[in-house]
Amino acid sequence: MGTWCVLWAVSFSLAYTSLFPLSGALVIHTDFRERVDLIGGAGDIASILIALAFLGVCNSILAYLLYRRDRIVAYALLGGAVFVSLLGLILMYILVGLN
Repeated sequence: MGTWCVLWAVSFSLAYTSLFPLSGALVIHTDFRERVDLIGGAGDIASILIALAFLGVCNSILAYLLYRRDRIVAYALLGGAVFVSLLGLILMYILVGLN
């Protein structure tokens, strides 16, 4: 459970120090021609981070509840939480690079 929390905390700190102080529209997505598809504000990025935290907490709670019954499923859920947090870290790195 600690690994996904650390990855989420690093993602949040990266967004907090680099993206939240910026004012105005932030680039969230570009197409294959490097043209901007989607713009948003710091609130949209905070929503993404909150959704990542919610998924991590849900996966951890389900893994905890299923651990005594089926350990393989519990490990898969925790692995999924780590994977989603790693994707969130990569996303924040890319968003910092775009903005």
